[in-house]
Amino acid sequence: MNVIYRLTLSEGIHRRIFHLLLLMTGGFLLFYGYGLHLVYRERGEMILSGINTGMIHDMSFFFTIGLFFASFLTGILAILASVGSIQGEIESGLMYGILSKPISRLEVLFGKFLGNATLFFLYGLALFFSIIGLNRWLSGSTLLSFETPYLIAAALTFTLQPIILLAVTLALSTRLSPMGSGVVIMILYGLSLIGGFIEQIGIELENPDVERLGILSSLILPVDAMYRMTVSTLSNHLTVPITIPSAPLFGSHHPPSLAMAVYASLYMLVFLGIAAISFRKRDV
Repeated sequence: MNVIYRLTLSEGIHRRIFHLLLLMTGGFLLFYGYGLHLVYRERGEMILSGINTGMIHDMSFFFTIGLFFASFLTGILAILASVGSIQGEIESGLMYGILSKPISRLEVLFGKFLGNATLFFLYGLALFFSIIGLNRWLSGSTLLSFETPYLIAAALTFTLQPIILLAVTLALSTRLSPMGSGVVIMILYGLSLIGGFIEQIGIELENPDVERLGILSSLILPVDAMYRMTVSTLSNHLTVPITIPSAPLFGSHHPPSLAMAVYASLYMLVFLGIAAISFRKRDV
């Protein structure tokens, strides 16, 4: 399994799609950082003894927007990099060469999972701290300072998003073509994002039926719920005693509970198990 892990990680790093995504990520951070610069330059420096209300709202809006699109980029990476992990290699004939070696199918699957998960975790972690760093640097403010345990917890829930997508995509890839897997997982991912918006709208309108519809989408694919938990954890555990509200729709009025984090972790393990059973039983 160690060999498959190293090969998967190396292949992921050297893929053109990963290089393209890195370029896009760099462009996003430059564009995002320039936008922050323009906004904060107009507001001027913020002093804790006389906090500018407009500055706080700008900070909350741009911070949560930045986290949302960073979350979206990690999700796209997870889907594009893993959609052809199994069936794609079977169709190309590469899998026949791998399975002819003294290595089990489970070792192949878990090696691929761990290799891709490592890449997605590191990429997500770098993007997560880049968003926080840009906001702190360009705002010239210390408001975005978080209690260390909660900062770590938020980073972990943020990086859990692409790993959940990876587990589901691997399960799909054991039975569907890369195109089929991509279509299904993109629809589910879009449903998760739209469901998150619907839930926030339901909370704003005080409509429990609409809110429950959004929660249902989180149960189908709990990726957006992990993003909402990330935002909530950061917003509620600042080292500076001040509340920075989240941007409408992109924040979380009623943050997901710890039970949802447990559910998301179990969800990932269940789909990884489904992938293992499906791959072991299929004819190659």
